[in-house]
Amino acid sequence: MNAPTIAHQRKTKVVPFPAPARRLLVPREHGSWGLWVLPLVTGAVVGAVHVHGFSVWPAVWLLIAAAFTFLAYQPLEELLGFSPYRIRSAFEKKIVAGWIVVCSVAGIVAAFELVKLDCGLVLWFAALGVACFAIRLILNRARRFRVARQILGALSLSSTSAAAYYVFTRAWGGVPTLLWAAYWLFAIGQIEYVQLRVHTAAVRTRAEKVYASLGISLYHLVLLYFATIAATTRMVHPLFAIAFLPAVVRILVWAARKPARVNFHVLGFSELFQSVLFSSFLLAAFLQN
Repeated sequence: MNAPTIAHQRKTKVVPFPAPARRLLVPREHGSWGLWVLPLVTGAVVGAVHVHGFSVWPAVWLLIAAAFTFLAYQPLEELLGFSPYRIRSAFEKKIVAGWIVVCSVAGIVAAFELVKLDCGLVLWFAALGVACFAIRLILNRARRFRVARQILGALSLSSTSAAAYYVFTRAWGGVPTLLWAAYWLFAIGQIEYVQLRVHTAAVRTRAEKVYASLGISLYHLVLLYFATIAATTRMVHPLFAIAFLPAVVRILVWAARKPARVNFHVLGFSELFQSVLFSSFLLAAFLQN
C-alpha cells in the first residue's frame, strides 16, 4: 500500500465517539463521586453488620439505581442547557440523549426490582432526588444560588447511606438518619471550604485568610462540639466525634500557611481524601456499637 493511500485513509477515518462527547457523559467532579459512593458503602456495611442473614441482591440493585441516576444528572443538565459543559454538535446531542435514556431505563429497572424485593421505601429517596434536581434547575438561573444548589445535590447524594442501610435491614430509625445527617453536614462543610478557597485565591496576607475562614471554621467547630457532646453522653462512639476533627485541622493548617496559588486539581483530590478519612472514622464508629 503506497503512502498517498495511507494518508487518504487517515484523513477519511471516522471516529464514532469523539473524546469531547465522552467528557459530556461522566461527571468530572471528584467530590461528587465520593459523595454518593462512600455513604452508600458505609450504609451497606453498617446495615449488613446490624442484621443476621441478608441477601446481597437489594444492595446490587441499589448500586445500579444510584450509579445510573448519578450518571444521568450532568448529561440531563447539559441537554436542558443548565450546565457549564456545552453540547457543541447534533452528534453530541444524540449521544447525550441516548445516554440519558440508557441511564433512565437502568435506574427504573433497578427501582422496580427493589420494590419486588420489598424495599419500596427507596422510592421516597428517588422522589427526593427528583425534587432536589428540579429545585436545582429552578435556582440555576441565579448565580448567587450556586452554593445552595450544591447543598441540595449533597442532600440527595448523601441519602445513599440511609438507603443502603435500609435495603439490608428493611428498617428505619436513628442509625440511618444519623448516617445521612453526618454525611450531609460534612458535605456542606466541604462545599463551603472549596468556595472559601475560590474566593480567597487572590488574598495576599494570612490575616485576610484567617478573617475569610472565620465562618467555615465556626461551622466545623460547632459540628465537632455537638459530636463530642454526643460521644461524651454515650449517644455515639467517640470515633464519631473524631471523624469531624480532620476537617477542622485542614482549615487551621490552611489559614496558618502563607498565601499561595490554588491548584484546583490537587484540591479536588485532597477533598476526596478528606471524604475517605471521614468515612473511615464514621464506619469504625458505627461498627463499634
